[in-house]
Amino acid sequence: MDKSDPFFTDDDFDLLEDFLLSDKVGDDAMTVSVLDGFLTGIVVGPEMIMPSEWMPVIWGERGESFSGPDEAEEICGLVIARYNQIIFELAEKPESFEPIIMSDHTGDLLGEIWAEGFVTAIEMRPEAWKSIFESDHGAAVSLIMALASPDTLSEFSHDPDEVSVVANAITEELPITVSAIDAYRKQRRGFDADVQLWRSKDVNQARLETRD
Repeated sequence: MDKSDPFFTDDDFDLLEDFLLSDKVGDDAMTVSVLDGFLTGIVVGPEMIMPSEWMPVIWGERGESFSGPDEAEEICGLVIARYNQIIFELAEKPESFEPIIMSDHTGDLLGEIWAEGFVTAIEMRPEAWKSIFESDHGAAVSLIMALASPDTLSEFSHDPDEVSVVANAITEELPITVSAIDAYRKQRRGFDADVQLWRSKDVNQARLETRD
């Protein structure tokens, strides 16, 4: 994963991954790939969701245990950096949008992990997402939901190898699929992507106010 954009770098990825795999969050906290799918779903969703609502979902039921305000601002800042990068890429150069997808020891892409996060974002506003399913872009969302569901993918074939081929094909097309969904978001919301950009300082302050 070679990111040349200043928003979210390889070092940022490593720092965020280390935190999400640490004992400062519960076992149900998102991994970086799940988080990336989640953030993408938040960005392209038909309704804007404030960070104060979606940020706690990342850490899982137990929540986070930051060592102090500096770490809180750093980690929240990394999340916001990736969030802003997704917005920027889809708005300014959608051809460069690259989901954070892991692979297994054989090299097969694990797109279902990313898709799991995207579906979690859908579940935050299920009624609003119904409008997308009923639009010309509904098939794009259905592909991501199928990727997140092993049972759905197995309907394509009972051969595990063929299912893997289908999953890889859907995963490789995710940039195009997400761009199609984002086109609907732009029609539905009717505002420029720049309006959605957040500063990590503001988000961290909102996190503290929510706890009080």
